Amino acid sequence: MRDFPPDALEALHEEARSLAQRAHGTHASDILREAHAQLNQYERLISVAGWRARKQLHRTAGLTALVGAYAAWWSSGAETDLLLKVADTHAVAGSDPVVRAQVYVLKSQHISQEAHAIEAGSTEAVRLLTAALQITDATSPPILRSIVRYNLAWEYAAFGDTRAAHMELDAAEWEYEQATPALDVVSVADGAWKIRKWSHSARGGVLARLNLHREAIDTSSKVLIGNPLWQTSSMVDIARSYTLLGEIDEASSLLEEAYLLNVKAGLVQRQERIYTTRLLLPDCPSVRHLDSVLR
Repeated sequence: MRDFPPDALEALHEEARSLAQRAHGTHASDILREAHAQLNQYERLISVAGWRARKQLHRTAGLTALVGAYAAWWSSGAETDLLLKVADTHAVAGSDPVVRAQVYVLKSQHISQEAHAIEAGSTEAVRLLTAALQITDATSPPILRSIVRYNLAWEYAAFGDTRAAHMELDAAEWEYEQATPALDVVSVADGAWKIRKWSHSARGGVLARLNLHREAIDTSSKVLIGNPLWQTSSMVDIARSYTLLGEIDEASSLLEEAYLLNVKAGLVQRQERIYTTRLLLPDCPSVRHLDSVLR
């Protein structure tokens, strides 16, 4: 068995973090391919590593598999379940609650994709998110707990539990205010989450599901900058709110823009909400133009 110096182990972990950062501006299929290559490398090292190095290598492999799972989910979903299982196995072996909690968060989104496409809640998602919250501890990044609570707030809003939704929303925003950059948290790994007002996207989605549409539009509009990974979900939230307010041309325009941005970035998974939101729109010239793009 081989041992590895601490600086070599840290360099490998920085390589995994770099992949997580680049996932915010690189085509999802490219990130998935790189994740597989890096994961194979780390697993070969784990097979020959001494016990001192093995734990850190498991953490590095877990983070890499998680990045791959996100990329798979964004692009087609085909390998998401497998990579989530690999990420969880490595996180357990590496005693890594941060990656384990994120596995539960992504799993909650993945299994609820059809329900979320029609703005419905999921009891299984609530179970997984509650488990993710329990996995985190005082040493876990506040931004991670914030992500979990924003997702819980959305689920409660979808179920019509307004009180629970507002409680989780308040808790999420308190955690967000305590947050500092966390490079092992994949969905905010690029480090620019504070500048880009990432929380406005999450809050806007919850407000829209609570049918507070004007407030939701104002909040979500603050994140319509940067790469598609950050903004297209908010664009669909805003489009849905415009639709329910009867502002059809505005909704059609945003859905078209979101669709084209997702195509460019390889975010296939995000298109389903666009198609289901389109079904809410009446027949009119702007909607017929949208249909010509969606085909």
